[in-house]
Amino acid sequence: GYPLDGPRPDLGPITGSATFGGSIHLRSAQAPAAVTAGRYLYIATVWDKIGDNAAGPLATSLRLYAQDGTLVAQADAPLLDVTGAKPSAQSLALPVPGSTAPGPYALDLLVYRQADLTPLPAAPPSPAAPAFRLGAVEITAP
Repeated sequence: GYPLDGPRPDLGPITGSATFGGSIHLRSAQAPAAVTAGRYLYIATVWDKIGDNAAGPLATSLRLYAQDGTLVAQADAPLLDVTGAKPSAQSLALPVPGSTAPGPYALDLLVYRQADLTPLPAAPPSPAAPAFRLGAVEITAP
């Protein structure tokens, strides 16, 4: 399993914002600059609704990519209700496999419809479109 103990992660700087499918807005996201292999990578997000989400419930997919574009880890979770007038905060977690080699990795966020798994295109997109590039993270040895 993945240990949950240890110090609270330094979430680092807030990333830029993104819009997904014209219906949901990622106002901000914070992720640590480094995480140890075999641990969770936690991301703090804040969301706004900006359009009609008649497509039903949405979900997020955090994805960790190696420098060559290989998907190393992925964690999906339902997106909390963002129908209110106030922004909605949600924490996301990505378990980083213990076998992950130390080095720099890219962290992307995808939003998709739960009903049919159709991704909502991000603006601006990451190189792994239709996702949004949250930034880089350094994986360290256990």
